[in-house]
Amino acid sequence: MNYTEQCEVPSDQRGVGFRKDALMIANEVSRIRQEPIDDRRRALIGGAAAALLAPPRLLLPDDVDVPTNPFILLLKGIYQPVPAGKGPESNLGLTTVNLNDGSYSTTLIYPVFGIDGANGPKKKAIGTFYVQFAGNLCAYDLPGGAIAMAAFT
Repeated sequence: MNYTEQCEVPSDQRGVGFRKDALMIANEVSRIRQEPIDDRRRALIGGAAAALLAPPRLLLPDDVDVPTNPFILLLKGIYQPVPAGKGPESNLGLTTVNLNDGSYSTTLIYPVFGIDGANGPKKKAIGTFYVQFAGNLCAYDLPGGAIAMAAFT
């Protein structure tokens, strides 16, 4: 396609400078139209659009139970080491951690939301948190039971 024939130049602006600018613009448009579309750029733009249009929460199958009673805990205080053999009796009934081996430190657990006592003027500690700073295990001693967890990196 020859763009020089399609560019209409007003009669009062006809001259070499305007024609040169028009030719440069026409050549640039022609070059852009001839460039192939980069598949990587297309995939990036498509992925970004899909992420922006995705629903804000994960879609779960209908038969999966979703918790309806969330709660928030606050771990507050200075961590104190638990000397070997001085951990809780019966290891809180947990089998995946050994809270008596001397590798744990402990602090207090306070309710923030969803637990009795969370809305009171003076919040009292409701449990104890145990953590291995040199390991990957921790345990929560809460009213009604204990929970053990392992952090994997």
